[in-house]
Amino acid sequence: MNGLPPEVRDQFAALRAGPPIDAVVPGMSGASIFRVQQQPPLALRRWPQGTSLDRVRQVHSLIDLAARDCELLPKFQRIDAPNATMVTDRQGFIWELADWKPGRPLPFTATNEQIQAGAHAIARVHTSFLQGQFLQGQFLQGQSTEAPAIPTARFAMAPSPGIQARLERIEFLSKHLPQLAGQTIAGLVPREGESLLDQTRKQLLANWPRISVRLTESLLACRGSELVIQPILRDIHREHALFDEDKVAGIIDFDAIAWDSPALDLARWASSFSRFSSDSNEILDLTLAAYRAELPFPDGQSLSDGQAVPFRKLMGVLAAASSWISLANWAIWLLLERRQFADFQRVATRISRLLESTDSLTLPDVHE
Repeated sequence: MNGLPPEVRDQFAALRAGPPIDAVVPGMSGASIFRVQQQPPLALRRWPQGTSLDRVRQVHSLIDLAARDCELLPKFQRIDAPNATMVTDRQGFIWELADWKPGRPLPFTATNEQIQAGAHAIARVHTSFLQGQFLQGQFLQGQSTEAPAIPTARFAMAPSPGIQARLERIEFLSKHLPQLAGQTIAGLVPREGESLLDQTRKQLLANWPRISVRLTESLLACRGSELVIQPILRDIHREHALFDEDKVAGIIDFDAIAWDSPALDLARWASSFSRFSSDSNEILDLTLAAYRAELPFPDGQSLSDGQAVPFRKLMGVLAAASSWISLANWAIWLLLERRQFADFQRVATRISRLLESTDSLTLPDVHE
C-alpha cells in the first residue's frame, strides 16, 4: 500500500516492518479496508470521513469486551497508548487494526439452512454484547454515552428508536420523492443503468403514496410497544456475515451499532436474501426460530412486554419498511442528490434486488 500515513504505521507494531498491504473492495459505508499480508493476516480499516473519535471508542469498547466470549468478532490490535486501539492521522481519519476474519458472504440465493446459521450467529453476538456491555458502565446509543436507568441490567424495556427513525425517514421521503418526476436520468449513471433507474422511479411514483401510508400506520401501531432494547449490530445483512462453507466464520462492519430491538437485526438479515421475495413469512419464521434456539427470550417470553404488537409481527413491519425505504433512498441519492459511487454495478445489483423484493412483498397487517 502506497501512502500509509507514517503515524499509523509507527503506532501499530505489526505495521512497522512494512508488510505488504493490499486494498480490498470497499462496501457502501465509506470506509477503506486493507489486508495486511502476514501470518496470520490482519485487517487495516480507515473509518469514514467525519466519524468522531468518541463514536469509534464506543464501538471498540463494546466489541473488545464481546470478543472475549465470541470468536466471530475481531480482536483489535493495541497501540502504545494505554488501552488505545485506534490512531488518528493528520487528516483526521481514524484507523484500526484487527485480526482478519476469513470466509465469504453467502450467495443471494442462500438456502434456508444457511440463513438459519446466520441467525444463530446473530444470537451469539447478541449474547456476547449482553455479557460485556456493562463491564465499563457504558450505555451505547447513537454517538452519545449515557447511563442506563438500571446500570446492572442486561437490557432495557423501552420503545424501539428504529421505529421512530423509519417514521421520520418516510416523512422525509414523502416530501422529496415527487421531485423524481421532473429529473433527467441521462448522464447521472452509466448508460446501462439508466433503464434500471427509470424503472425505480416509476415504481416509487406509482406506489409510494399508498405504500407510505400503510407503512406509517403499521409503524405507528408498533411505536408505543415496550420492547427489549439492547446493543445490536443494526446493519447485519448478507455481506456482513462471512461463511466458511455453511458455518459462520466472522461478523464484520460495526459502524451502525446502537441500542435497539433485536427485531431490527433479524429483519435486516432475513430480508437480504432472494427467498425473502418469494416467501417473506417463511424466511422470517425460520430466522426467528433459529435465533430463539440459540438465545431464548428473557424469562422465556416474547422480546416485547406482551402488549400491542408481537415480536414476530414487528419483524415483518421492519423488514417491509426497510426494503421500501432503501429503494427510495437510492432514488434520492442518485437522481436528486446526484451522488457518485465507484462501483455502480454493485449499486445496480442492490437496486435490482430491492425492486424484486418490493414488487412481491405483502405488507404485514399488525392488527390481524
